[in-house]
Amino acid sequence: VFGAKAGLSIQKLATALGGGLANSSVLQVKFDKILSRQFTPGGRVEVHLKDLGYIADSLRNFDIELPVLGLVHELFRELVDDGFGDEDHVAIIRAAEKAAGIRVT
Repeated sequence: VFGAKAGLSIQKLATALGGGLANSSVLQVKFDKILSRQFTPGGRVEVHLKDLGYIADSLRNFDIELPVLGLVHELFRELVDDGFGDEDHVAIIRAAEKAAGIRVT
């Protein structure tokens, strides 16, 4: 989303990231899903939301604060509330796009 908002094409961003240490088969698969807007579930948003809840409970039990977890949980909750709970977790791009007011293409 940051790259798209800055005027970069997602293809160029994928090539740049894929050429360095960030490259992985997961990165390639997820970029392909974003580019094709195919959010068919592999790892469903609803399952990730449930798991994030378990992690938050465990952190509280150990008196550990992890502020980023709250943000991620909020993004996944928003996706479920917007009707995207059955989509692949890469659909989190939808929440980022909504916040930035841009659609990655």
